[in-house]
Amino acid sequence: MDVKGDFVISATGQTAELSFLQKKSISEKQNIELDRRDHVKGYEGIFAGGDAVTGPSTVVEAMGSGKAAARRVMDFLEMI
Repeated sequence: MDVKGDFVISATGQTAELSFLQKKSISEKQNIELDRRDHVKGYEGIFAGGDAVTGPSTVVEAMGSGKAAARRVMDFLEMI
């Protein structure tokens, strides 16, 4: 399939730099692991989204993940 476009941004095969996280916060697939409340596992009040959590995905999925993470941040801030 050919698709015309002005720009192509390739991010195939790239991974996040996660060495700053505790080992329990990193999944087997080398993505950020979230707890049941959607905080980064082991870090209260720290949130993540996009490819760093799900692995490679589409721009639309990454944007949706970012929007969901923003909602979780707002919910968290309203509770404190």
